Amino acid sequence: MTDSYEIYKMIEKVCPIIGMSFNSIDKVEIQYGLDATDEQKEAAQKIISNLPITLAKIEKLKQINNEFEFLINQGWDSKQGFNLGLRPEDVSLLVGLFVLAKEGSALGLNPPPVIDTEGNSHQFTIEELTIIMLQYGNYRANLSQNYASRKKRVEDANDINELENI
Repeated sequence: MTDSYEIYKMIEKVCPIIGMSFNSIDKVEIQYGLDATDEQKEAAQKIISNLPITLAKIEKLKQINNEFEFLINQGWDSKQGFNLGLRPEDVSLLVGLFVLAKEGSALGLNPPPVIDTEGNSHQFTIEELTIIMLQYGNYRANLSQNYASRKKRVEDANDINELENI
């Protein structure tokens, strides 16, 4: 079974288990942990009994993850002729730069330059940088919120048709 590890992780989220064995697509045996409650075992069995939708959820989550990664790799288009990176390390660097710029501004210093995804330097006033950071932060937050919402909808889906519409 190609998605056995993903199924294992899904079951492990709802029930303490020691291991699993996959005898076929419709035969899965679970070795429960000693502290597994009847409710947890029932939740694990529900995942197994709904294996077709479980597998469809795994595939949909892979699709959502790939789409999110694609958008992150594209970066943020400022609509001002430059793009900024959206990876966590990019966000950290930009937030750090902005904090330094705010502190420097209080001392009468010009903000440090912003380096775009092409390696080009851009100089802004603190007011311009504030607007850019608000737009950038809003875009990144919306991207993350949409990603989390879609993943939650997949987890809550009850049938294949519902998954296809996510």
